[in-house]
Amino acid sequence: MSLKTLLMPHLINWLTSNTLTRFKRGLFLLHKKFNPSIDQITFYLRVNDPYSYLLLQVLPDLLISQQKQLNIKILLQLNSDLNLEIDKQANYALKDAKRLAIEHQLSFPQKTQLPSLQNSQLATAILLANLNHPEFLQLCQLVCDALWLSQDTTLSLDKLTLQYGKLSPLEAEQQLNHAKHYLQQKGHYQSGMLYYGGEWYWGIDRLWHLYQRLSITCTVTNILTETAIATKTAKKEAAKEISLPGYLQRNTACMPLDKHDGAEPPSIDFYFSFRSPYSYLAAQRLFKIAQKYPLTINIKPVLPMVMRGLKVPKNKRLYIVHDAKREAERYQIAFGKIADPLGEGVERCMALFYFAKQQAKEKQLVDAISQGIWAEGIDTASDKGLRRLVCRAGLDWGQAKKCLAEQDWKVQAEKNQRDLNQLGLWGVPSFQYQGLAFWGQDRLAAIIKEITQRSSK
Repeated sequence: MSLKTLLMPHLINWLTSNTLTRFKRGLFLLHKKFNPSIDQITFYLRVNDPYSYLLLQVLPDLLISQQKQLNIKILLQLNSDLNLEIDKQANYALKDAKRLAIEHQLSFPQKTQLPSLQNSQLATAILLANLNHPEFLQLCQLVCDALWLSQDTTLSLDKLTLQYGKLSPLEAEQQLNHAKHYLQQKGHYQSGMLYYGGEWYWGIDRLWHLYQRLSITCTVTNILTETAIATKTAKKEAAKEISLPGYLQRNTACMPLDKHDGAEPPSIDFYFSFRSPYSYLAAQRLFKIAQKYPLTINIKPVLPMVMRGLKVPKNKRLYIVHDAKREAERYQIAFGKIADPLGEGVERCMALFYFAKQQAKEKQLVDAISQGIWAEGIDTASDKGLRRLVCRAGLDWGQAKKCLAEQDWKVQAEKNQRDLNQLGLWGVPSFQYQGLAFWGQDRLAAIIKEITQRSSK
């Protein structure tokens, strides 16, 4: 085992630690005392992005309740090197946004298509011509409403053009390139993002974290002003004062399933990768539900994107790890001491999965290995580390070791990937239930709700 392999889990654990996060936030608070202009939220808006449109509708509540200024940057074309399978992502986002809009009681057309490129360009040009408008947030809402909700989008946008003007194609392209470069320079790659004090928050799904941070920050700042001492007790009291808007006041755990004695339990296809931290979070939550409620989980492992020839740039990997850390804390899941299994580590895990499945212990193995990788820094490329995890899953290491050289798992992994592609999805974790496909551990509650509703009929 190399020195790098030994040290990397400890380094990542420190980089994602609450201690370092608090230190960075403390520096930001100190900096903004001397430069109040940095105390603002930056919103990266793409007019044809469903998630941007939903987020746009809830921003006024955030700004009023937290008394923050907003800086809006306009995007249109995302970097294809950083955003893989853009067409699949766009089509899925349309379906997903419809579900989110219903759940959070927001406006979104239930029968629609993605806006045309021509109309998206026109809407973008209108906004870029009015970046200094005194009520720019309201104008963004007006333009996006015309793009998404109008019965005659082209006519509505033409009327807005006459009233507000538009930027020329050349000037618009220059502005868009600048905003895209700024986004990547700050460390991200996607639209529908909020940036505040060095941290990123994606869409409605991450507003919970931003509200928590801002509410605690505001309260602790008041405590510091009044007493000049921020004790642990004071910080705990501050955490209790978080006030969330109605659309975020929901249980962070998954909804429970109703028990139906004698009935065949519902079955979910769970597309999983040993190298995906979000797969780990989803597995921890899903397995916990299956311990209490009737649920059959068909685990379908796939290879990581990098091992399928796709690139995952550094800034994307860094964001994912930090985001997974705070989601893990939200759901009280151990996370942070990481041993990247890329390459041999993943291949050995895949081979052992099918060995465990023959003994009906695939869930136990996935649970043991994923915890070992993402919370304990155990190297699955080593016999010492893998043996520990195999035994924890209740499997015989002697038998398991004989399976490590087998290659049959590759055929099944390729089939699982094809099945995932046929669902219109591209990444993990993903779930399939009776013709419905969901991507991301954020949608676990949605699929459990769907199962509950169908079971009760």
